[in-house]
Amino acid sequence: MTVTCRLVCGAAALLVVCHAFPASFGAEASGAASVAAAAKTVPNVVGQRPEVARQMLRLAGFEFAQGVYYIAPQNWRDDIRSGVVGMQSPQALLRAPDKVVVVCWCLRSAEEGRKVVPVPDVRGQSAQAAEEKLREVGLGVVTSPSGGSKSPDAKALVTAHYPPADSRVYEGTHVVIRTRFPIASNRSSSGPNMIGD
Repeated sequence: MTVTCRLVCGAAALLVVCHAFPASFGAEASGAASVAAAAKTVPNVVGQRPEVARQMLRLAGFEFAQGVYYIAPQNWRDDIRSGVVGMQSPQALLRAPDKVVVVCWCLRSAEEGRKVVPVPDVRGQSAQAAEEKLREVGLGVVTSPSGGSKSPDAKALVTAHYPPADSRVYEGTHVVIRTRFPIASNRSSSGPNMIGD
């Protein structure tokens, strides 16, 4: 098991409500053959300052997005460091296509009085509507669109998000939303469930 897996599993036990951390959230691609041809190994940036993580990921051919994840003060441990990347997705050593956005969360201890809020289900909504809904309940947003760019088009739909719907997290925690352009077909507009909930 890699250091990233150990740290992510350790961090997951500290969340308000434990849920599975998606190892490859945001690393999906449309065709398996194209993924194999263009895939690169994601570097381990857990434990790095955000500016160092950004540089490491860019040098490896990936995009960087940063968020914050608040942890209950009574669950804060000596081995958790504030101000450095505590979780990343896709996780280190996984193979992902060039220019995939690697989301890096810095862990913070929640102050006394910080509210706990449920994460609303925003799958199937436009990126703009999802962002508005998440901000209404006091959550931050990090966008991870398919295709690499961190700025999704207004027509892009949310196909998945982490933390998943109905998770209870501290206000101010950043939710990463995965977007994709809708495909004209008979399939559901919410797209595939990529986080296993």
